[in-house]
Amino acid sequence: MPSVSRKASVRRAERRAATAQRLGEATARLVDAGHSFTTLSIDKLCKQAGLARSTFYAHFADKGELLHYLLSDCLTELHTANQHWWSLNPPTRATLRGALRHIVEAYQPHRALIAAAFDIASYDPSIRE
Repeated sequence: MPSVSRKASVRRAERRAATAQRLGEATARLVDAGHSFTTLSIDKLCKQAGLARSTFYAHFADKGELLHYLLSDCLTELHTANQHWWSLNPPTRATLRGALRHIVEAYQPHRALIAAAFDIASYDPSIRE
């Protein structure tokens, strides 16, 4: 007999990912508009994302946990882009330029999240790591 809890946990993970995406987009819009992540309230984030506050807390304990979740994919992409840079052997001007372009292209969509991480890193040890 198939596991009912496995399906439920997959659906929960999918809902969490969808909620995180909406909150991540809302965070990016607010940070790009000049708000500091540290001063953003959960209410403001939820309102911008079109979510109920209870939905936020159903998936995340606080803003730090949300940011940690969002940064995991971002950091993986940046690490992959950086690996390309370090794997150039021997580097030429053209390959360095291409590798640097790759790093910038990986960074650009996540600039607001990275700015948020710098904001919160001063008091959140898990983000600081």
